Amino acid sequence: MYGGVAEIGHLPPKAQAITKLSANPFIFAIVAFSRFSLLLKWPFSQLYKLFMRLSLTEEAKQSFRQLVVFATKGLLAAEICVSEATAQCKPLHSLVRTPPL
Repeated sequence: MYGGVAEIGHLPPKAQAITKLSANPFIFAIVAFSRFSLLLKWPFSQLYKLFMRLSLTEEAKQSFRQLVVFATKGLLAAEICVSEATAQCKPLHSLVRTPPL
């Protein structure tokens, strides 16, 4: 866990109930897109690229950026070399158009 629930731990209960966590847009994007995962690989790949271009909001991009930071820190903490951590996070970097490590 990346401590996502702790993001709103300082808020009163009513505010916690209406506050979105930073991972929400990422999770919602994955769930919304999962119905296409049973297609053949080539249409799935093309459809995925189109879907991401059309639907990736700034909020979702920020969620991906936080995921990249978390994943990179976790891999480096596990003593994975920088080049391998970069390779593992490359697909996420390409989604949000950020340069790798």
